[in-house]
Amino acid sequence: MMTLANLTRQFRLPFLLTASLLLCSGCAEMVVGVATGTVIASDKRTLGATIEDQQIESSARRILRGNPSIAGGNHMNFTSYNRVLLITGEVRDEKTRNQLDDLLRGIPNLRRIHNELTLAAPSSGMSRVSDTYLTAKVKTRLLLEKDLNANRFKIVSENGRLFMLGLCSRKDGAQAALVARKTAGVQSVITLFEYID
Repeated sequence: MMTLANLTRQFRLPFLLTASLLLCSGCAEMVVGVATGTVIASDKRTLGATIEDQQIESSARRILRGNPSIAGGNHMNFTSYNRVLLITGEVRDEKTRNQLDDLLRGIPNLRRIHNELTLAAPSSGMSRVSDTYLTAKVKTRLLLEKDLNANRFKIVSENGRLFMLGLCSRKDGAQAALVARKTAGVQSVITLFEYID
């Protein structure tokens, strides 16, 4: 018969693990790392840089929400890797693009910004679904690639344009970019790697 004491003992470790991860605000990578057992160990970023990346992305979204004149009628995404911020999406004019760039430069611990916003109407919902699928397809192909650690790369798709961030060797970067270029649906590949050799 299952008593309350037995039930408590049985679920104590999973509960404590979940609670500690939830208390670590912005540690999505850590949750994934615990789930897979390898992500954190194979990610070239330090744990501090991983946490800072989450904070940089959150700060960028908060800045955008606080500036409705910039956010209104535009579509923007923020991706940070090793304290380098990539901005993708569509904006209505160059002035808005530059204003956002200037606002984001004040984010703590940010080393660099790659502003890849295009001057266009916001992408359709169907286009965004297609980009999500394309990102997943490239990530899957990288995972299946022999002698390549897919966890060292961050992939973002925007209207068929594929952006690749990561800390990697030149050989691994070239191999990953080649895999991405050969993936059906990828119109262009923009590599924003930081090389470790």
